[in-house]
Amino acid sequence: MYAVNLSSTLGSASPFFISESSADSYSDSNSDPSSSDFLNSAPFNADDSNDQLADKITTLAGQINAATYRFLKMIAEFDRRKAWVGPGIRSCAYWLAWKSGLDITVAREKVRVAKALVGLPKTNGAFEKGELSYSKVRAMTRVATAENESYLLNIAQYGTTEHVVKLAGAFRTVSRAEDFDGADAMSVMGELNDSVVVSEHELDLRREQKLYEARGVSCYQDDDGLWIIKAKLPAEAGGLLVKVIKELGDQLAAAENLAEKEKGEKVAADAFSEYKKDDSLNEKLLKEPLTFPQRRAMRW
Repeated sequence: MYAVNLSSTLGSASPFFISESSADSYSDSNSDPSSSDFLNSAPFNADDSNDQLADKITTLAGQINAATYRFLKMIAEFDRRKAWVGPGIRSCAYWLAWKSGLDITVAREKVRVAKALVGLPKTNGAFEKGELSYSKVRAMTRVATAENESYLLNIAQYGTTEHVVKLAGAFRTVSRAEDFDGADAMSVMGELNDSVVVSEHELDLRREQKLYEARGVSCYQDDDGLWIIKAKLPAEAGGLLVKVIKELGDQLAAAENLAEKEKGEKVAADAFSEYKKDDSLNEKLLKEPLTFPQRRAMRW
């Protein structure tokens, strides 16, 4: 069972804290989102005061966090068992999108986060208690390791989701910068014993080799038929690819502009043709002899 403490925290970044009061929370029907107790634990009442409504919102948010944790743990186990395998099903994410009505991108993120939680026990525990939202956990799992998990968790528990997202982005930027840093010879050279001396030239060669092995291009069509293209290439090859794509884009844009221009010219030509027809009709009418009523009308 989850008990919610809402002691005057409405202005803080983490407005609720859920503590686990039972060792076997999964067997407690009160923690089951499908049970009537869970659904009615914070019933909506239009007559509630502002404070009461705020308490119910934060209570339900914590329970949703705990339920989301259980949802992800089930996904992780389902994927581990390969229970999703079947005709035409590419992955667990595709099965989840199909069965749960999720967008495929959202489903992929759910599976990724579910699998990442397995190696993050502290984050796993806090999420289970409802202390963390899914948004925070999703950002954390992109960069969290055994070394930085405690630090990230501390920020997540007392900061906003925006703080966590920015911090995760900073971690990813620094990690990319350090991937081939000379001080991190172990990442380039592999496991070395203390007696090995690595020259700068050898380190550069290994660094270039690692960059060469990391390159690649992948492309696939999404459910809407749009092409998704991802590439990781050296500067020269990447620049060439970007140039080719830009030239292709310019050609497509030019073709579209030409088609629009030709369409506009055709519309203008059709309009001019209609105008000429009307003009010819007027000239024809002017050349015809006027009737008596027409001549009489012109006198006045």
